[in-house]
Amino acid sequence: MEADIEQGVVASAEADGWLCRKLEWQGRKGAPDQFFVKCGRVVLLEFKDHNEEARGQQLLELRRLKKAGAEVYWDIDSVRQGCKILGCPVRRGFACIR
Repeated sequence: MEADIEQGVVASAEADGWLCRKLEWQGRKGAPDQFFVKCGRVVLLEFKDHNEEARGQQLLELRRLKKAGAEVYWDIDSVRQGCKILGCPVRRGFACIR
């Protein structure tokens, strides 16, 4: 499930010293799921279940953010993939979550 993947990446990132925050735009749709900050690096991640993709307004918003220079990744469908982007080890118990 998407929520399990997100939880696994957040737990792993926090254990590695990342500041993690859930995102929601007010008055606008398409915000990425999570905001991660560590040592001046700011990363936005959008999680999806396996074989699910961002589309519509959300995809437009993610592309706008990337075009503006944000470090943004979408369609993250495993804890390993999210942790690889952040450069943090997968926390024990979350490695098997797809």
